[in-house]
Amino acid sequence: MNKVERNDMWTLLLSTVRYSFGRRTYMSSLAPELVFRYKDYLSKGQLQQIKEEVEKEINCHKVMEEEHIQKDWLGHKCDVLSWVKFKNDLEELLKGK
Repeated sequence: MNKVERNDMWTLLLSTVRYSFGRRTYMSSLAPELVFRYKDYLSKGQLQQIKEEVEKEINCHKVMEEEHIQKDWLGHKCDVLSWVKFKNDLEELLKGK
């Protein structure tokens, strides 16, 4: 069995997070779980980039909802809550790195 390299893990995790935005499935909880499971493969800068991308999507969701453009940009309410928790958890993790 081949070993996963750091750069490969970074690509896989970032792609998973990006793919998961707006899905109305288990992905909004699985993506954060995977990032935290494999966080040791990621640099502080890479974790920061993931946090910023999550923040951007949360902000887009808020604007879309406030402007009555689309109320479910990030998925159902439970999905939105999952992304907000993920962002908060990343902020806590980054404080300690």
